[in-house]
Amino acid sequence: MRRAMPNVDPNVLRASQEQMKNMTPEQWERAMEQMRSMSTEDMIQQMKKANQAGVSGQMNARVQYELNASKQLKEEGNAFHRSGNFQEAAEKYARAKNNLSTHSSDDAKSVKKACTLNLASCYLKTGQYELAVEMCTEVLAVEDTNLKALFRRGQAQHALGKRADALVDIRKASKTWPDDETVIEYLRKLEGEAAEHNIGEAEVKSAQTRADEFTANARERVQCSTSGASNYAAALEQMRSNPDLLEKMSESLETMSDADLENFKKTVPGMENATPEMMRTMGRQMKNMTSEDLERLSEMAKSMPQGASQEEQMQAMQDRMKDPEAMKTLSKMMQNMSPDQLKEMGQTMGKNLSEEEAVRFAQSIKSMKPEHIEKMLKVATALHSAGLRAKKAKQWVMARPALVLAIIVFLVAVLLRRWGWI
Repeated sequence: MRRAMPNVDPNVLRASQEQMKNMTPEQWERAMEQMRSMSTEDMIQQMKKANQAGVSGQMNARVQYELNASKQLKEEGNAFHRSGNFQEAAEKYARAKNNLSTHSSDDAKSVKKACTLNLASCYLKTGQYELAVEMCTEVLAVEDTNLKALFRRGQAQHALGKRADALVDIRKASKTWPDDETVIEYLRKLEGEAAEHNIGEAEVKSAQTRADEFTANARERVQCSTSGASNYAAALEQMRSNPDLLEKMSESLETMSDADLENFKKTVPGMENATPEMMRTMGRQMKNMTSEDLERLSEMAKSMPQGASQEEQMQAMQDRMKDPEAMKTLSKMMQNMSPDQLKEMGQTMGKNLSEEEAVRFAQSIKSMKPEHIEKMLKVATALHSAGLRAKKAKQWVMARPALVLAIIVFLVAVLLRRWGWI
């Protein structure tokens, strides 16, 4: 959101997010009506007027519960780390970090930072150097002089054979922390290797440029994900209190013109690649879901491993689907999909379905048993991982659990036909 609104004070954004938590269904409906005729600048001006704050008791209790759980997971991770069990430690740190993905308090940020740095340490110990670089960069995006992040990223870069990149980080660490003996000793080692391998200042300067760009990109991702997560948490709490809100929001999305939707997506982080039809399809999916369904999807998103490959993320989603409640949510979504929704999803995937095919797919999905869903989900997940090759499309889809599930639903329909079930 900050990317779409670079001139908006972060405090204004936070005030707007807090205001969402206290809105009634009628206020939401009025807001959606007003939004249709608003330009981006109009939206910004409206956000500047947002000064109402306050968090409901239910929201506070949930936030505190998740924070306490994450602190406990972090302590368990520390115990595993001390005993040398780095894989188990990494699993605990990742869970603690993911639990706080929608939290923005100083306490939550502190826990997330500690878990991110500890993940970097685990990845260094287990030889996962690229992931270590990624975790350190995430911390440096918000604290560019963090000693542990600079030192561990330098170590990871060195292990990857990127001596110039390692030298950049360790030099910066030594300038920021000139009395740290460990840093000084490691810098001497890198300077010696640089001379031995004829690494000149031009190469180091180029590495510095790469580091600056890498950190800037990470900073942008952190800003977008933070504001997006805050909005999601507030909206989810609002939907818990107002059961008919999803239907009203869905109707608003369906009736917006293409121009209105293009304008609207500028205010939503991560929606740059969404087409108007994608947004309408997502709106129609929302209409058939409850706040509990969305919460389960949110939990699925949290369970995705940080920094993992797309294949690992899809495997994590498949594992998550072993939860009976998650399977129940997927079954409900599948049974509520209309032929038109299947056709639209097919077009998104590059598959043009006829009216007859879409009707047959929809009818078959409605009659599927839970055990059939689980069986075909495993195959559909594998096909999704292998078949969706465009990197940007993958990243956009993986950020949206509901859309991922909808795509899997379509793949299941394809499997039904391939196996001769319909």
